[in-house]
Amino acid sequence: MSNTKRNNMRLWTPIPNSFEAYRRRLIVEESVYYENIWRLFHINESLIVTLASAVATRVLDIWNTDHNKFENEESSILHIQNILTGLDRNDSTKEPKNGCFSGSMNEWINLLNATKNVLINIKKSESNPFINEINQYINEEITEPLSFLEDRGKIISSHSNPTLTGNKLTRLQRIRAINELRNKLAHVPISWRILLNEPDIENNQEIESEETQTLTLEM
Repeated sequence: MSNTKRNNMRLWTPIPNSFEAYRRRLIVEESVYYENIWRLFHINESLIVTLASAVATRVLDIWNTDHNKFENEESSILHIQNILTGLDRNDSTKEPKNGCFSGSMNEWINLLNATKNVLINIKKSESNPFINEINQYINEEITEPLSFLEDRGKIISSHSNPTLTGNKLTRLQRIRAINELRNKLAHVPISWRILLNEPDIENNQEIESEETQTLTLEM
């Protein structure tokens, strides 16, 4: 019997679990705004990882079944491997970059974005309905503006991503915007009044301690 120990790694909470955690916490204590915002971020991250993992798995399955379905047999699979691991098989001199397996949500988004390149690489005669649907879904333009755009503008310069002010953003652009807001909240102390639009305290009322006014979240 082998003494090798097998480690099972779960990178992100499944979508139903992350949604249920948010729903239950919201019912118990609605006023914990920062916590509930982060639970919404977790739902978004679960969606990203699930979709991106499904794309990577499907591409690997197609490649294992028949390499000839791709115009370039190794292009798509190597590209996905690079994003997942952060390693570049074509350049061994480079230090490994952050990949999906390092926990980088930005790389998971890049993996999801790789769908369009995979779609281009699959021969037209071998069109895959699943890849087509995912690509259409993430690149579909949504006419409704981002719901948090006004609040986002209070803590992130609009110059950092001017495309967000447009009325038509693809789902992928919206996903990136949410992740950008998440990273800002994770690393910079933000007053709770900024997100809640609370007025300034008047009449010399006692100001709460710095610890309760700001938040620094570590994931």
